[in-house]
Amino acid sequence: KDIDYPGYIWSMVEYNQRLYAGGGHPENSPTTYQLGTLWSFDGYLWGEVGPFNGTVIKTLRVYDNLLFIGTIHGQLYVYNRANIDLLYEMPDGNGIFDMVVYKDKLYISVCYRTTTTGEEAIYVFDRAGTHKAHFDAAIKPLCLLVNGDDLWIGGKDGGNAYQIDDVNYNSTGELQSSYFNA
Repeated sequence: KDIDYPGYIWSMVEYNQRLYAGGGHPENSPTTYQLGTLWSFDGYLWGEVGPFNGTVIKTLRVYDNLLFIGTIHGQLYVYNRANIDLLYEMPDGNGIFDMVVYKDKLYISVCYRTTTTGEEAIYVFDRAGTHKAHFDAAIKPLCLLVNGDDLWIGGKDGGNAYQIDDVNYNSTGELQSSYFNA
């Protein structure tokens, strides 16, 4: 189905008995990644949920009966079937590349979008706020996978895969924000 919007579909997910497709138009502006969009399909018709002018949607994930939307410019949005609200913004220069639900928390891979280093890390949203949970400057996390009881990271650092070790790689600092008290 051509949803009549130029660009790529980077992520799809089923939420509230609809198919959601998010993406955008990076091919005409590969360093700025503008003109994103979110569409839904109810089984009969496609409709645009909302434009994301100024960024591109990279990942969609359902968590706690909400649709979480991660963008290339590091914004984390939450959609509740009525409103799209900005929940959190990652440090400048970093994008959200993937999200998974692991141990009843939303894990978010954050990596720089340009050739310079940034705040590469795994962030966690646990209903109370967002914090940097796993940080290693050598790992540039692009994708996440839950395999049984393990969380895996696919890195931008030469094609390596890493298994999360909750004992050895906890970050020493935290950054907190709360959606429910915003």
